Amino acid sequence: MTVPPRWVMEPQDVHAPEGMSKLVLHCHADGFPPPAVTWRRGTGTRPGSYHDISSHEHAQELRIHSNGSLVFGRVQEDHEGYYLCEAVNGIGAGLSKVVYLTVNAPARIVEKHRNQTARLGSRASLRCEAKGDHPLNIVWRRAGSQLEPAVSDYRYMVKEMNTTDGAVSILELISTSREDSGRYFCTASNAYGGDEMTMHLYIQEPPDFPRNIHILEKESRYLKLGWTSSQDGNSPITQYIIEYKTDSEIWHDHTFHMTVPGTQTYGHVNGLRPATSYQFRVFAENELGRSQASDILDMTTDGEKPGGPPRNLKVEPISSTDFKVTWEPPDQDLWNGEILGYHVGFKEHRLSADQYTYKTVEGRPISASATLGLARTAIPGRQCQLTNLRKHMRYSVIVQAYNALGPGPMTAEVVATTLEDVPSSPPQDIRCTALSSQSLQVSWEAPPDTSLNGVLRGFKVNWESMDSITETAKSDTKITTALTVVINNLEKYTNYSIQVAAMTRPGDGVPSSPIYCKTKEDLPEVPAGIKAVANSNESIIISWLPPLKANGMITSYYVYIQSEENDGKWYKQTLKAHKTSYRAESLHKRKQYSFHVAAVTSVGEGPKTSFVTASPSSHVPAAIYSFGMSPIVPWKQDVTLPCQSVGKPSLLWKQWGQVVKASGRISIHTDGSLHISDLHREDSGNYTCHVENQHGSDQITHKLIVQVPPSAPLLLATSTTSNSISVQWKPGDGGGALIRGYILHYKRKFGEWEEVKVSHKINGYLLSQLWCGTEYQIYLTAYNRIGMGSPSEFVKATTKGSKPANSPGNSDKFITVNVSWIVLHLSIWNDGGCPITWFELEYKKNNEELWTLVSNNIEVQKSYTLSELLPGTTYDVRIRAHNNAGSSVTEYKITTLQPHITTTLPTIEIDQYVPQQNSVLADLKLIVPLVLSSFAIIAVAGAVFYCFRKRDIGSLHDAQTAAALDNKQNMEQREQYYATVRKPLRSPIHEMGTLERIPDIYPYATFQLKESVPAGGDSRCESAAPLQTFVYHDPRLSAADTLQLRESDCNRYTKVRGGRSSSAPLHKTHKANQGKSESEEYDTLGSDSDTEVGTSSRTESSNHLVDSHHSAFAADTRVHNFLYHGPESSTSTEPSPIFERKSFPGRGRPKMLQLARYTGEETRTSFGTIPRPGNSKHQSGHRIREQQERSDAGSGNLFIPKLDPPSGFSDALELSEAECDLDRGHHNQRNRRDFVIAV
Repeated sequence: MTVPPRWVMEPQDVHAPEGMSKLVLHCHADGFPPPAVTWRRGTGTRPGSYHDISSHEHAQELRIHSNGSLVFGRVQEDHEGYYLCEAVNGIGAGLSKVVYLTVNAPARIVEKHRNQTARLGSRASLRCEAKGDHPLNIVWRRAGSQLEPAVSDYRYMVKEMNTTDGAVSILELISTSREDSGRYFCTASNAYGGDEMTMHLYIQEPPDFPRNIHILEKESRYLKLGWTSSQDGNSPITQYIIEYKTDSEIWHDHTFHMTVPGTQTYGHVNGLRPATSYQFRVFAENELGRSQASDILDMTTDGEKPGGPPRNLKVEPISSTDFKVTWEPPDQDLWNGEILGYHVGFKEHRLSADQYTYKTVEGRPISASATLGLARTAIPGRQCQLTNLRKHMRYSVIVQAYNALGPGPMTAEVVATTLEDVPSSPPQDIRCTALSSQSLQVSWEAPPDTSLNGVLRGFKVNWESMDSITETAKSDTKITTALTVVINNLEKYTNYSIQVAAMTRPGDGVPSSPIYCKTKEDLPEVPAGIKAVANSNESIIISWLPPLKANGMITSYYVYIQSEENDGKWYKQTLKAHKTSYRAESLHKRKQYSFHVAAVTSVGEGPKTSFVTASPSSHVPAAIYSFGMSPIVPWKQDVTLPCQSVGKPSLLWKQWGQVVKASGRISIHTDGSLHISDLHREDSGNYTCHVENQHGSDQITHKLIVQVPPSAPLLLATSTTSNSISVQWKPGDGGGALIRGYILHYKRKFGEWEEVKVSHKINGYLLSQLWCGTEYQIYLTAYNRIGMGSPSEFVKATTKGSKPANSPGNSDKFITVNVSWIVLHLSIWNDGGCPITWFELEYKKNNEELWTLVSNNIEVQKSYTLSELLPGTTYDVRIRAHNNAGSSVTEYKITTLQPHITTTLPTIEIDQYVPQQNSVLADLKLIVPLVLSSFAIIAVAGAVFYCFRKRDIGSLHDAQTAAALDNKQNMEQREQYYATVRKPLRSPIHEMGTLERIPDIYPYATFQLKESVPAGGDSRCESAAPLQTFVYHDPRLSAADTLQLRESDCNRYTKVRGGRSSSAPLHKTHKANQGKSESEEYDTLGSDSDTEVGTSSRTESSNHLVDSHHSAFAADTRVHNFLYHGPESSTSTEPSPIFERKSFPGRGRPKMLQLARYTGEETRTSFGTIPRPGNSKHQSGHRIREQQERSDAGSGNLFIPKLDPPSGFSDALELSEAECDLDRGHHNQRNRRDFVIAV
């Protein structure tokens, strides 16, 4: 049975979106036999003409299902159209149906991406074409925002046009700017979908300037510069332009430039100048133009040594040892770096060129950054002073500049000569010959040429009489160009001191050491006076005074006697030279006799006196045959004023009209002479001796002058500098003698006493080369022929300046920190006005307690590097700066940098300021040993003291006072003493008598070490007394033919500057003596407590025991002492403090200075008596040397000791055990005269 086709699922029109997958057009028919289903597609837009579907261009995407449905794999736009489905099984007409497949097209933009360019400022059109079913909506967006021309920017305008299959939208930019560059988005949408196009708009312009300009390589004349490209302006960079100039110039069209290809971001610049600051900038260029300039790079090329010498070198002599050197810097384009300073070279012109000595003149940067080697703004010094040159010497001088890389070329040599100066050496080989009694011939050799210091213009010969005791003698001078000179019109038989000095234009040089020469003998002058007095009915006494000028050694006197019975005949009687009176006996009563006297020398007889007459008488009137005189006697000596008379008269002495009565110091001898012992200043005056009997009266007057040391001067400090103090003074009373000079004593705090000898002709002095910022104590003593006077009051003065500042200021400038080192820029530490002398440096890690000492004596330098530190570690750094005024200390907490970290700002913190003086108690490691040591010393000292206390001191208790016993316990611990006899100084011409007798000797022999003598000092000061065995006798006056009686240059009493002072002020001692007698206050020359010249002196090793009661006072008052330093003994050279000394029973005879008696008795003099019992005094002041000599015929029978300038001395009266024993026996044997001590 057959069934025609029928529809099971009839085909229908279908709407499908484009892109839909697996679309099915149903066409399902049933019948029998089963119908065959075929699909055909219409051609064109209208139905009517169909073709097989397999011929469709997208047939591969279509397939027919087994039930006849048409299946589309993916719906596409061209699938839209008419489709015919036919079902035929041969039974009947078959089935067919036409359906329409509608494909709905979403919006779609044909071009998804587009790039478009436009010139800056031009008009740009952006076109967006979309396809899809209408209606289409096209929108423009940029940076996430929709562009609405009316709102976004007036420059935007959008145009839209519909097409058959879509629409077109055009975005127009009227005037483009750089900001218009970027991405634009065009979005098209309809009911079925949307699409988007991305358009890149590039606004083309000149490129941006290069960035990150940096240096790749740098040398002194070459640079490699690098940079980073910036925006190219949307056009390839074609080249780069490098412009550069010095920092002092301005940019202009002709600035140096060079080009680099656009593909290269570095450039080489050649032809630069060394150590020159440049500015660089870079331009980029493309087809549209050149960019703006890059940021300016400032840089400085590496330096080179200076390329030229300094200019205008001038050398000006400003003194005999100094040059002032000035110059101008090299041309600046030849500096090749900042000039750090100059090397000034100088040498003696005769030396070779490689023997220059250089002095560096540094520039002084005005900031710490300059110290670190950064930009310097200070100009280094352009002058310097060359000092300590040889006098009147030709020098060659050159200058060369230097910078951080070394010195440059030298200037041309400039030759200059230092100024002349006085000769520094005296003439040599001085010789003197006496030609006559009034002339001397002096000859010499010129000083060495090397010491002339100029052109020799002659010689100055100076001579001065050494026999004058009046201190009024003036020196005479003669100038000559020869090497010999004859000096005329001199005093007869007179000892002269002669010195010769060479002369140059500036003046006189160093005088030679004095030589002593005596003129020859001549006839003596007439005796100075004559008297004849009746002595009895058959005798007459004739007396006379020696000639005022003996003109030689008096060998005898001729006494001429004439009687009226002898028809004018004179009889001559010859007397020995020491006779000054004569008793003529066996004369006739009532006869008149005439007398005159003449003195005789080896040359012959001198003129006779005028004759005097007298007659013997049984009624002898009172008469004095002694002569009134004017003795000048040092204090503390003894003097006898003669008043020898005839007629057995009553005798009366008066002083200034007041009767003189015998007392403890004053006695009247049986011959009428007045004896005064231990002279005081108030003993000066006129003493009149009046005699009277029933037959007549007579009187004579002595004018006694007692000389004492000068009183204390008034001292003031007038001004100070950083290294000097100026003082002035007003002299006090001269003590009856001319002040011969001053000793200026000074010391700094905690220092030692120093002293300088000052001429009596000036009243001011400049103490120089002192410590800066330091307090000084100063006092002044004057001295005359008697000795050293009282010291002035202390004057305290402080030199200008202070200790260094507490910190160097800005720590960032003072400290530079790296990974493993710390640099301390020491040169910027404020020195407080006193140059810093050294630094101390310690450091430790922050968490440690123990400090590491780097150095306690770092020399002054620009900077100091503390190296070998750990990176990133915090350190405590302690630095202390010292100068003469003190020290200051600062601590820093510094953290070193971490590796690979570019920061230049490390952590620097001023941790604390440490006080200048730290307490010792803060350091237990120091205090514990000190305490233990102290206990040990105290224990040992106590044991020793206990042992010595137990010693039996036996019979000494009977002979010693309590004070002597205390002293004995100290003396037991001292060293053994050794003694010598100091021989008197030898005269250069004539030998003095050997010292054979001294009044007393300590039983312990002592010695005195040789004292240092300043350069050029008198060589006589250098002799130390030899150790010897001697016999001790009474003193005898010795002949001193050429003995120098004037002031000596021997500085035995002092060590001039550089040595320690041998004396100290005695203010408190003198104050304690107020109310005592003058003899107690003036205890210098010949006092009862003085140690005599030539007697024993204590060794310096005897100065070790300290009196604790005086220790505080002793700190600033110390005794000048070369012989014995008080009750303490030490080997230290530190001057000993002043102590109140105790007296002990003395020994020996009183001192005397006795005038000659006119009875032919020999004058005897004794010096240096040991103090009498009960004569306790404070021993203080200076000692002068005493010389014992017999007066020659011209001395007026008055013995005046030779008194040199004051010598260092001390009183050594404390008795040892042996001395006590001798003293005990001395009470029973006061007249013991001779001692033998073997050493």
